[in-house]
Amino acid sequence: MYETKLDYNVNFYAELDRPVALLQAMIRENRGARIGQSTVVSRKMHTVEAAIPEAVTILTNVDAGKAFYSRQNADEVFHLDVFHQCGQADHRQVAARLRQAVEIYDFHCNIYASHHFGFRSAGDTISADFIDIQTGTGGGRITGSLNYGQKPSLRRAHENHVHITAMFPVEHIAVLFYLVVAAEEAIREAGLELRRNEKIIHGRGGGKGGDLSPYCDQTDSFLRDKGPGCRSRRSGTSISRILPIWPTNSIPLRM
Repeated sequence: MYETKLDYNVNFYAELDRPVALLQAMIRENRGARIGQSTVVSRKMHTVEAAIPEAVTILTNVDAGKAFYSRQNADEVFHLDVFHQCGQADHRQVAARLRQAVEIYDFHCNIYASHHFGFRSAGDTISADFIDIQTGTGGGRITGSLNYGQKPSLRRAHENHVHITAMFPVEHIAVLFYLVVAAEEAIREAGLELRRNEKIIHGRGGGKGGDLSPYCDQTDSFLRDKGPGCRSRRSGTSISRILPIWPTNSIPLRM
């Protein structure tokens, strides 16, 4: 797979017209999509059966923001997984790359025509404060201390992918492409290969579900509502669960 690198050249931004339109259509239909070769994005919860790891389900009736952060409203949180060979992707390096990606995206918004993606004004940009990560080494808000997500079971569950959740106005959906490129760069810097995903199933979740406590840990996320959140018998813990997904709908990073 080819490599795309971010810089301050606005051409990357300008080439996202069709990819953004495709992604917007899939998101509106409550579907998951693949960005590039390694990343799956949706606004839903994802599950996988250990016996059939090639068949992964996006639960179209389980909102990611509600499930992860007990948000009251649906369709507010985007959920990405960037897959790589099993290994340790340094969450601090990933966070640094993501912060840089947001800076570049905001820069492009300010110098590019404000009407290009329907922005209200050239200064209408996004905040890195509303992006969380989890990898096999830890996680948390990318602008925070990054001392969270240290529970062994949670770290083990993220040894083959970088988990990203983000909240921003939907008209800024193009930033997801920047985040993917940034995460892929950090993975390669860790000496890990990216993994292509092949198959995705859209289904529905039912019942009360199993014990989610292995996937809950302390967090400094700004994505939480003021409600109780996902508790694991300790105050302040919230869910940070993401499972592998293998999609078929692929959106290239460039057209």
